[in-house]
This record gives sequence, structure tokens and C-alpha cells, in this order.
Amino acid sequence: SIAPSLLTALQCWGAMLGAAAPISTCSPKQFACKDQITCISKGWRCDGEKDCPDGSDESPDICPQSKVSRCQPNEHNCLGTELCIHMSKLCNGLHDCFDGSDEGPHCREQLANCTALGCQHHCVPTLSGPACYCNNSFQLAEDRRSCKDFDECTVYGTCSQTCTNTEGSYTCSCVEGYLLQPDNRSCKAKNGESLQEAACPWALLGGA
Repeated sequence: SIAPSLLTALQCWGAMLGAAAPISTCSPKQFACKDQITCISKGWRCDGEKDCPDGSDESPDICPQSKVSRCQPNEHNCLGTELCIHMSKLCNGLHDCFDGSDEGPHCREQLANCTALGCQHHCVPTLSGPACYCNNSFQLAEDRRSCKDFDECTVYGTCSQTCTNTEGSYTCSCVEGYLLQPDNRSCKAKNGESLQEAACPWALLGGA
């Protein structure tokens, strides 16, 4: 068999020559796309954007808890569907759910019950009765009325590398050698090298 170091060298030189030599392994901090060629940062996996050429970093088998299959705090699941809408869109006079279940007579009939519920932040009528919800970055506490801080860092892909939860918010940061990008979420190597150059440093000598 070919030694791993020699195999990597052959793959890198093949990539420099335009050959589609598959990369058999990515670094521990990288995710291997299904095309077996591309390596991306693990922080880009399941972040809602397709970074692999084949989109495999956002496929359902990789992201079983994606937004379409599980509603986030302060969201309402439209009946019989995987669609999640923010609870502020319930009873707002616009049909946001395909079946119109977010609007209807209950919006008026449940209004008095909503006032009596005593929600800390907000209350909205639903088909199953009044329901409390919270401001952004907060979620319902166990009593279903008061609100507590929501740890955004528990949601995969919130930050590319390091996530620090704060009361009502969060901050992203990067490990040594990387810089936080303008989106305040993703990180990029300080020298700006591409993933291919990082995996094959001697590829930079190709033009020499």
C-alpha cells in the first residue's frame, strides 16, 4: 500500500495539475464533502448555507436537526407540515401557514384568555389556546409563562469556531491564527490561504 504522506503528496500534485485526485482524509477540524475532493471547516456544516459543491454539508442525513424538521424557540409549527413560523406572525391578519391555521376566529375568541395568562413577554392565541413566547434570544421557562436566556451556542453552526453565550445574546470568536469576518460568525485564516493551500502548502510553489 502507499504510505499516507506519499498518497497526500500525489493527491496534491494531482490537484495542481488539474487532475481530480480524491482527497481521502480531511483534518480533524474539517468536514469531508461527499464528492471526496472538497474539505470545508466543520463550523460550516449545517449552517444553512451549502458550502460543499454537492451541498452534502446541508443534507438531511448530516443535519437531522435542521430548522425545517424542528422549530426553534419562539416559533410555531404549522399543522401537518414541517414549516416553522415566528409566533409573532400568528393572528397578524396574514396567512403564513399553508392551511391558514395561523389565522381564524380563535384569534378573537382567545384574546381575553391570552390577557389572563400572564405571560412575561408576549402572548398569542393559537388553535389549542393562548400561548406565551419571548423576545429574541430568550425562551420559555418551565412554567411556560416566564422567559429565560436562550443559549444560542447550543445550535450547531451559530459560530464558525468559538461561541460564548451571554444574557440575551452571544458572541463568536476565532482560534489563534484566524480572524473574525464581518458577519461576526465565520473565521478566516490570517494569511488568507485557501483550504487547498492549507492542505498542500507546497502548492504555493507551483508557479515558481
